Amino acid sequence: MLKQSGLQKDWKILPLKKIANIIKTRGTSDQIPYLEIGDVDLETKDYSIKDKPSLAGCLVAKKNQILISKVRPTRGAITRIKENTISVSSAFLILDSNDPRLVKNDYIFHYLRNNSSFLTYLERRQKGSSYPSCRDDDILDFEIPIPTLDVQNKIILILDSIIETKIKRQKILSLTYSLTNTYFLDIFGDPYDNPKGWKTKLLGSILRERISHGKSLERKNVSLEPPGFPVLKLSALTDDVLNSSQFKYYRDSKENLKSWFLIKDDILISRSNTIDLVGRIGRYVGEPNHCIASDLMIRVRPDTNIIEPPYLEFYLQTPFVKKFFQRRARGTSGSMPKISNKDVLDVDVRIPPKDIQQKFVIFNEKTIHLRNKVTQSVDLINALLDSIRNQAFNGSLFK
Repeated sequence: MLKQSGLQKDWKILPLKKIANIIKTRGTSDQIPYLEIGDVDLETKDYSIKDKPSLAGCLVAKKNQILISKVRPTRGAITRIKENTISVSSAFLILDSNDPRLVKNDYIFHYLRNNSSFLTYLERRQKGSSYPSCRDDDILDFEIPIPTLDVQNKIILILDSIIETKIKRQKILSLTYSLTNTYFLDIFGDPYDNPKGWKTKLLGSILRERISHGKSLERKNVSLEPPGFPVLKLSALTDDVLNSSQFKYYRDSKENLKSWFLIKDDILISRSNTIDLVGRIGRYVGEPNHCIASDLMIRVRPDTNIIEPPYLEFYLQTPFVKKFFQRRARGTSGSMPKISNKDVLDVDVRIPPKDIQQKFVIFNEKTIHLRNKVTQSVDLINALLDSIRNQAFNGSLFK
């Protein structure tokens, strides 16, 4: 959390509405590129662009303008635009400095991007249960410290440099996952064709317990900071492995929650998300301890006498299964389609012999060991980044 105590005398504290304008330029449908809230990486705050046309009612953003998601705002989908012009979802609030001589967009972005105080502020103001959102005015009332332009430039330069190093480490993490995925396809073949003729069973027939949803939470007991038991957010399910750092806290007794606690090798599946993200997969590896899943996830507990959990994790991430979930997804809201328990139970799973599955498990463990080493270096960078950010934004870094 950023601390604002002890600010320099020549710094100001101003609400966003005093330093930035909301950009409401309307775009047109069927334009490419198009950016949605699910395209923003919640860790790096970078974004990826898919070959998907814009929707009616979209907005137009320009280079260096800041996007803040108004829908499910506590996820922290905040980014800055790299392209000269791009169509973006109307679920974003677009901010642009109203006077670059007073405050730079890059400075505003760095202050907001990983600011737990900002997310807590949004949490208190969001409305709605299944699809919480904030109003423009709620976001604009948030106050930030404004140093001189010279100090802003120094902060931007330092933070950009550290973040660039962090992104390089994270790309290595992504490569380790790609390596495992390539090995998976090499020894098992593509499930579409099943070239090695593995026997096939329905997912529902290879579980040791009935599948279940995560716990439905009472909002008054949810917070972004301790105390409480960790609850994995939907954003913990990524295109790679489960990001166990993406969690919030739920205040309740251990006795009341014991039947909801995850156990090692539980498989989690997103049951509600955008069409591109519904059916995302993650395997819980035991951390954080005493952890429960979001009610937007389906928990699968595989029978390890039949199937190895790491094999099932990667199998369910294949395009074969992803497209199956997309075909089955339905709902009244086009932006948040859902899959049901039956959809999950009906997945065709190729079942290789256990000795071949275990060969994959051994390879996967080696890449996990490598990934953990890289993750440790990312954690050190994160700690450095938090320290530098705190000092930068309270003025002590430049005393």
